[in-house]
Amino acid sequence: MSASILSTLIVDDEKPARQRLRHLLAKDKRVELVGDASNGVEAVELAQQLRPRLMLLDIQMPGMDGFEVLRMLDHPPLVIFTTAFDEYAIKAFEIHALDYLLKPIPEKRLRSAIDRAIQEWSLIEGGGQSEWQDRLLQAVNSIAPAPRGLRRVPVRQGGKIRLVELDDVKWFFVQDKLVSLVSDGSAHDTQFSTIQELERKLDPEKFFRIHRGTIVNLGHIREIRPWFSGTLRLVMDDAKATELDVSREQAKKLKLVIGW
Repeated sequence: MSASILSTLIVDDEKPARQRLRHLLAKDKRVELVGDASNGVEAVELAQQLRPRLMLLDIQMPGMDGFEVLRMLDHPPLVIFTTAFDEYAIKAFEIHALDYLLKPIPEKRLRSAIDRAIQEWSLIEGGGQSEWQDRLLQAVNSIAPAPRGLRRVPVRQGGKIRLVELDDVKWFFVQDKLVSLVSDGSAHDTQFSTIQELERKLDPEKFFRIHRGTIVNLGHIREIRPWFSGTLRLVMDDAKATELDVSREQAKKLKLVIGW
């Protein structure tokens, strides 16, 4: 793909809106439409799979809104928001120098937004200073502050991505350099590359790291047993009553957490 062409993903829950954007983008040779998504789950799946350079992202979608989509992505692409949001939200986009399109979207205004995206991408490709990811996160959090900790985790299931509610996760573990989770009696690979990165996004009141490679959901511990040399052994509440070891150092911390 040419450096000057932006691979683009459309995300909108309304079919007529997606059709209009496809029609308008077909006229612009600077972009290549690589897919469109009708909801947040599809958006996460396609963004992880296709790695587009640009996303035209609707904010107001049922189930998972545009802000949740962005928080699910480790490396979000350039974003042009498509929105019917109020004046306050639009002001936040403007303050952080992020582009937005008010529905219904005029063709001229879309071209102008593409111009800005091209300039930003050229800066990134040229190794210049670009702060668009920081601006994106700041704007999103000023409009819809992130809840403490993740609420759902995307996992791979065959060729699809499924969202697992954190309350249903029994534990996370590292295997073959991948961070996986156990839920519903099965293990699934997550999008996290390190367990340290995952730990930063979890609520410490609900999740505890028992040693270097495992984080458990405190709500799914069935039993805690004293073990050798000051360590502990956890019995989880899965069907197999899986036993997990707690290191000596973390055992001391866990006792404080649970008031032992």
